Amino acid sequence: MKRFFSLLVVALMTWGALAFQNEPTGFRSAKWGDGVPKDWQKVSQRPKDIAFGLAGDEIYVNPKDELKMGGAKLDAIYYGFWKGKLCCVWVIFQGRENLDALRDICIAQYGPGKAQNVPNPGGELINFSWRGKTACVSLDYKGASPACLTIQSAPLWEQRTAAILAGAGS
Repeated sequence: MKRFFSLLVVALMTWGALAFQNEPTGFRSAKWGDGVPKDWQKVSQRPKDIAFGLAGDEIYVNPKDELKMGGAKLDAIYYGFWKGKLCCVWVIFQGRENLDALRDICIAQYGPGKAQNVPNPGGELINFSWRGKTACVSLDYKGASPACLTIQSAPLWEQRTAAILAGAGS
């Protein structure tokens, strides 16, 4: 298990050597490393499709968020905080038309990125990703399942992963 996490850290550090255009410094008005705004609401139960919830992790929603990005209709936007600092955002959506709208927004903003289209028994799996020094962006679509646009701070995610490996998640 430690070997897996060690490889994960190496992979994350390698991402830092890369860059893409217009790397996000946060999402909407929230910036990486910001504290939790007073009017945001803590999510009491981790959404099932989000792999976040270790010691020191908290998930919030902004009740004022507009659940739209360009022409895409969104189901939810979750903000992940580690040790009280914004480190990750998950934009949840459904449907191929929303995937296409978000893909077009991301390509216009960040450039072509890396695309994968993997056929699997449960339906089509599509992933677009951009990895850089400031941020990592991943757009994942799994057919009928809720899909996700994940935007995270590369440095904070690396710090979080290193703390987890060292056994100091909180």
